Amino acid sequence: MAIPTPKPPVKWRDVLPVHPAADLLPLMAPDELQALADDIKLNGLRTEITVWSPPYDKGGGMPDPHSGALLDGRNRLDALELAGVLSIDDRDHLCIRGLDGEARKVRCLHLGDGDPYDHAVSLNILRRHLTPEQKRELIATLLRASPTTSDRQIANTTKTSDKTVATVRRKLEARAEIPNVEIRTDTKGRAQPATKKIRTAPKPVARKRATETAARQQHASVPTASEASELLRTNPIDDAWVYAPAVLREQFVQARWTDIMRIHLRLGGADLPTATHPEPITIDAAPTGHPTPKTKGTRV
Repeated sequence: MAIPTPKPPVKWRDVLPVHPAADLLPLMAPDELQALADDIKLNGLRTEITVWSPPYDKGGGMPDPHSGALLDGRNRLDALELAGVLSIDDRDHLCIRGLDGEARKVRCLHLGDGDPYDHAVSLNILRRHLTPEQKRELIATLLRASPTTSDRQIANTTKTSDKTVATVRRKLEARAEIPNVEIRTDTKGRAQPATKKIRTAPKPVARKRATETAARQQHASVPTASEASELLRTNPIDDAWVYAPAVLREQFVQARWTDIMRIHLRLGGADLPTATHPEPITIDAAPTGHPTPKTKGTRV
């Protein structure tokens, strides 16, 4: 395989454009860059650079103006340039001159899916030691680039809290640097309202009205004296009581004593000292005018 012929050292920015997303993060300080250059001269370039290469749109849409631009690797290329080992070959590919004098192409990763700004941040946020002020400036840059992105999504990208993102957003909105959007995009790409309605507990007046309504409904179910008399003349329960054995009558009274006393008071009966049934209970036989049941009443 033919070894590419290197050209004299060049400025890599003359050959490779930089994507705007790459400028989200600050460059290294001069002393840090020199240390990186010395390490590359000794150990070579260990981490590849990343280039934004979206797929070609065959539908006739507008091509990405930043296609083929550097997304991550500015400091590494600056260090190669500072070390004097960066060159280009006959095909205008960036190359690194090794200790053996041979020129080898710079290893490059091509990304084309997703959001380039998210890629640029995620490739650097864990590797770079950013100060809190640099992180806030990074958040502000992302908000200026995409105001509709939710606070939670930007917080996940920048490894910060959504409260920090919300604080930066309010400052930018107050200075009219970004619009105040009502719809934002969440981490799953769904459109969500910027503020959600908070459910509040019902007011005391509403609870009181509900209680009064329930009480009226409960009292409405109790018949008046005339209605009760009419029901007893036509209700089949009357016949069931007449023909029921005394044991069943006793069981019924024991189970429904509270309801019986409530109706008793409702119909104007005398008040009773307790809500429980007295002991013993005497269940008489069938009243006059009705056939006598087979089982006579007993005293419990």
